[in-house]
Amino acid sequence: MKTVSLKVLDKAIWFSPPNNRIKKSDFEKPFRKIYLNKSSEESPGTSGFFKSKKCNKEVYYESHLELKLFSTLELAEQVIDFGSQPMPISFKYNERISTYHPDFYYLLSDNTCVLGEVKMLYEMGYFYNWSKWKGLKHYCRKNGIGFLITDGKYDIRDLKEMYINRNFRDELLTLFQKTDCVDWNTIYDLKLKYGLKMLDLACFVYQENVRWYRKPTRFVKESFI
Repeated sequence: MKTVSLKVLDKAIWFSPPNNRIKKSDFEKPFRKIYLNKSSEESPGTSGFFKSKKCNKEVYYESHLELKLFSTLELAEQVIDFGSQPMPISFKYNERISTYHPDFYYLLSDNTCVLGEVKMLYEMGYFYNWSKWKGLKHYCRKNGIGFLITDGKYDIRDLKEMYINRNFRDELLTLFQKTDCVDWNTIYDLKLKYGLKMLDLACFVYQENVRWYRKPTRFVKESFI
């Protein structure tokens, strides 16, 4: 299997001085159970586990992207431990407090730690995910832990620099001058008109500070940071 580039490990964000007193024993077992299904290149949304020689334990994953990242962590010399679903994180969404579990953690040789999630790039545009990651940011800042949202090659900050079709951007911004909410049918028609991908939509909401809701799917002109 091809692994993720080791360079992605350098993309972790530190919001406060790193805490170098974290131990392997802090992550002895995952907090959330993962139900197993066979994972493959053709079926990236399935789950499973592999035996980590480095960590001497079974590491569980819920997608092929996660498996690739864990395979990279297995090879990375600076990583001494890693695993999945390490702890519950509180977050607020639609005025309700909920909890979720980050996809992964890894512990570095200097006893600092990184928490994060593995997502397809376009999924990084969903407001629901941003709400979760706001809670994760708060936890990382409070505890001196690194923060990483990645697809295995890019991290979420790369959406800021990616190109967006200028005509698509201008037409959608013109719509927002008339309304605070653009429905999915309108967005989808523009997507087809300019031959765009879901990633282009994620770049737009990130760069223009727009909320991408999914049920029902719509863009809303509100800050999500």
